[in-house]
Amino acid sequence: MDILAFLFLFIAVLVIFKIGGLIFKAAFFLISIPLQILAALIVTVVLLAIVPITLFSGILGLILLPLGLLAPLLPLLLIGFGIYLLARR
Repeated sequence: MDILAFLFLFIAVLVIFKIGGLIFKAAFFLISIPLQILAALIVTVVLLAIVPITLFSGILGLILLPLGLLAPLLPLLLIGFGIYLLARR
């Protein structure tokens, strides 16, 4: 008989903890909804600010890439330009 009472109390405590956990989980979810909305808003604003910057940087990189590839040839180009200036006179 004592074992049955113990099992009944154990099941009652288990059910109470389960219900308490569900209530806590629901309350936590309801409290976190405004924070989730705020996080989505911040991510959207940051994304809308970064996308034009990345597009501009990409286009600028495509324009300046050939100049960067020609940079090792710059001393030879300057020497050639100097010889051209000397020969033109």
